[in-house]
Amino acid sequence: MANALSTNAPSWRGRVTLEERLAEMRIVLSSMKQATMSETLRMLRERFPDVPLRQRIQEVSRLNS
Repeated sequence: MANALSTNAPSWRGRVTLEERLAEMRIVLSSMKQATMSETLRMLRERFPDVPLRQRIQEVSRLNS
């Protein structure tokens, strides 16, 4: 889980689509299955501030279903 909480987000060059950011977020989420919902959402807010809250919640819900 320590790696998932790392703030070493990759440096993005050029335009990155929402789908590309969601794909990266799914990879991070797959390593956070043991984290609480609040821990997960906090980390996602810090690491993916460009992804709307609604999308972050949707991805966390998908992981937990």
